[in-house]
Amino acid sequence: MTLLAYIPVLHRGYLEFFNSFPNADTLVLLPGDSAKEFTPSHKEIRALPEEKIVAAITSWNIFKTVKILDEKVVAELAAELTPLAIPDELVTTQFVAKYLPKNQVKTSNIFLRWDKEKILERNKPHPDKLMDVARLEGLKSSDWWRQVGAVAVRAGKILAKAHNTHLPDEQQSYAEGDPRAHFHKGEEIELTTAIHAEAKVIGEAANTGTSLAGCELYVTDFPCPTCAKLIAAAGFSKVYFQHGYTVLDGERVLKSAGVEIINLT
Repeated sequence: MTLLAYIPVLHRGYLEFFNSFPNADTLVLLPGDSAKEFTPSHKEIRALPEEKIVAAITSWNIFKTVKILDEKVVAELAAELTPLAIPDELVTTQFVAKYLPKNQVKTSNIFLRWDKEKILERNKPHPDKLMDVARLEGLKSSDWWRQVGAVAVRAGKILAKAHNTHLPDEQQSYAEGDPRAHFHKGEEIELTTAIHAEAKVIGEAANTGTSLAGCELYVTDFPCPTCAKLIAAAGFSKVYFQHGYTVLDGERVLKSAGVEIINLT
């Protein structure tokens, strides 16, 4: 199997992408000149020269061969119907659809960077207006890997809203790195420099003396176990969510407290 990808910048996400296809022995880089057909890549000011990317990845000793795609390589991939693995991002998927339509393709949904499709999808209004408020609140988070928004509502009136926020400073993860980068989803979830959106909503309501008993909570991602316990203790009657899944005893805690769980996916 051959990996094919547009890689303007190297970061941990690409390493996870490589490791998700351990049987691939060849990596082919889509150069910026080819990417320009599908995105204004000249605006990617972080982009490194393809030769530097090749040299760096080659030094990792993950692949037998790392090379830059050209017309000859495209012809070989098409003629041999080489099975491909690609990231699910607009540049690479459109290139393969146009120039290698007959090759068998596996895609990875590991988030590597923003592209036009992801931006439009993320900004698409949710049919539920209050969930849309939560989504827009989440976009304020500096944690662009996971932006969560939460809104506390009583009788249609918004009482408090918040997004996941790093402390003591919102840019803390960019100054010192994010501890969560060393764990998979669901692992050691209490080890974080961020306060979750749900916890922050409850904290802000407490700070103003606002009771949340009987309120509804709109949150973009299903609450973690710790937040589920806080939601139950605060007396919310309903939790609306759009993404994610329950971890450990989160769902059981909410249901045992009489909290109705509603999926607005």
